[in-house]
Amino acid sequence: MSKNQLVFDVEELKEQYQESKEKTANDFELKLEVESWQVEQESKQGIYVQMDMGALNSGTILIPSHKVDKNEDGNYTIYIKEKDYFYFLNPDQSQKNRYMMGLTVARQLAKQNGETLVTKNAQISSMRELIKEYNFLVEHGVTDGAQFQHLENRFNEKIEATQEELRQLDERLGRYHKIEGALLAILQSPENSLAAVQLLDDLGVPKDMGLEDVSQLIKQFQIEKGALQEFFDDTLKHYTDYRDIKEHVRSREEKVDRRFEDEKVL
Repeated sequence: MSKNQLVFDVEELKEQYQESKEKTANDFELKLEVESWQVEQESKQGIYVQMDMGALNSGTILIPSHKVDKNEDGNYTIYIKEKDYFYFLNPDQSQKNRYMMGLTVARQLAKQNGETLVTKNAQISSMRELIKEYNFLVEHGVTDGAQFQHLENRFNEKIEATQEELRQLDERLGRYHKIEGALLAILQSPENSLAAVQLLDDLGVPKDMGLEDVSQLIKQFQIEKGALQEFFDDTLKHYTDYRDIKEHVRSREEKVDRRFEDEKVL
């Protein structure tokens, strides 16, 4: 009996572990491949990677194990948030120890290995939570009343906010494409680069931003916009299908009620 119970417990633990992993894989804002050569040490606590804090300040940070997946090829996938804090440890000069934010860490790691940083737009997470609430009410037959109406209103507001977010991503991509074009013009025709230099100045581009940085940002925003657009279109389709079904059911019920009333009159 105890043996069977032990097997059950192990299986249950495996399921809980898998659920935890899946939750981590969905609960992120930044996703990035980290190559094995970037990892100084792996432990039960996580992976230690080297970081630079300025030109003359090198050290390491620990990315906790619950934010890391080890891949079959020996590399790692990390899932972090922009405002996560990581303690930067300088082994030689402790006075230079600092906290680094997730966005800084991810961008530096991506620059080191040339991998594209995958950004999950925050609208996806917030909309996914609304969908969970929505499905819960529908599954329990709550499709009318103040609670459901309030949720529908929030959902419609989220749709508008997501459409605005997609528009802003388009504008951001347009801006970086202009920067990319100006930097290319400077590289290809330095003697005719006055207009390009002026454009970069008008756009407030930092002097140390290079073509490689811009290309990486364009890829990052393209992936972010593509993922958000796909999620948004899929959500909107299911939401519209549900509303159509709901209206059809309501219309059919109204016809049944009217027929019942007519029969009562007769």
